[in-house]
Amino acid sequence: MSKLNQIQNELKAIESAKFQKLADSYLVKKYSYTEIIPTGSVIGKDKTKTGTPDSLFKLENGRFVFAEYTTRETGVAKKLADDLDKCFDENKTNIPINEIEKIFLVCNGELTVEEKTELIKKCQAKDCNLEFVEIGTLSFDLYQKYPQLAKDFLGIECETFQ
Repeated sequence: MSKLNQIQNELKAIESAKFQKLADSYLVKKYSYTEIIPTGSVIGKDKTKTGTPDSLFKLENGRFVFAEYTTRETGVAKKLADDLDKCFDENKTNIPINEIEKIFLVCNGELTVEEKTELIKKCQAKDCNLEFVEIGTLSFDLYQKYPQLAKDFLGIECETFQ
């Protein structure tokens, strides 16, 4: 079995708390975010807790990037749409909508074009950027760019031959 297939299979089987910590680490590494607030994660444990958004990143310009994660196998688009609604509820986040620069929706599956289009429309209505990180992008990046994350979170060694 190829390393890429191994990574994808491990991502499909990963527990939600561990997936959230992997995704946080991935976003920090890929986008060089320096201030992360993992509101949906229990510090020091592979456990989740109620928090909206699941994680947020404070940018140097004072605005925020939100991240919502799911390992759900069915009803993924509905769950992510509900997550977006919560992200845009200032009573839940205590952050004005106009201070949200971008929202990441990260899942260990794939959404259809139609599902993505609906989620994009929901964000466009709030003048907010949306970016998807699905299993395809995540697995290729873990294999090719961030093999240490694949090793740390999935136990898969990826030779880089560098």
